[in-house]
Amino acid sequence: MIQWANTVSFVLENILSISQIFLSAVLIIVTGIYTIFTKQQVSEMVKDREVRNQPKVRPTISSMDNINYAFAVENTGNGAAYDFSAKWWCRDEENAVEWQTPFLSPGERHTFPLPTESGRTPHGHLLEKFDEDDVIHFEATFSDLIGNKYDPEKTEEETIIEINIRDCVVPGAEASMLSSPNYGQNIVSELEDINKNLKK
Repeated sequence: MIQWANTVSFVLENILSISQIFLSAVLIIVTGIYTIFTKQQVSEMVKDREVRNQPKVRPTISSMDNINYAFAVENTGNGAAYDFSAKWWCRDEENAVEWQTPFLSPGERHTFPLPTESGRTPHGHLLEKFDEDDVIHFEATFSDLIGNKYDPEKTEEETIIEINIRDCVVPGAEASMLSSPNYGQNIVSELEDINKNLKK
């Protein structure tokens, strides 16, 4: 009984100190939670900023008129690519084409000749010149607005791309149809027939 009385007396005499200790512990816990939450928020903001400013440079083989093909480099990302340099080749890296530009804005696209004598080539010539496993090797180096560096050694997925040439070529029959002098007239005729059928 005396021991219990002494304990109660000690608590009453030191209640202010105990309250301060309890309050300090609560403040430490709250500060820790706030710090963790703040770090998560900052991390999410950094990631969001990186996504909004990330350039995505993609090489393609495309046709200007459904017949002749050319090689193109385009920034399909949301941010600009700074200090951009690239090279591409087919079969022999010693014959690589090199290109540089200080700034490649989002949506900006540049077209270059394919690695053939005539540059832009019809599908038939491409099918004759290139085998099924012939690819254009593309490597690029650049940075984004934040200062992140993209190069073949550190960011291989973003900077090293291979394009199979024959996979990008319209099949011969389709290309022949598109090149037919009556191609446009045939489409108009078919649309008129569809329109007539809809009115019936």
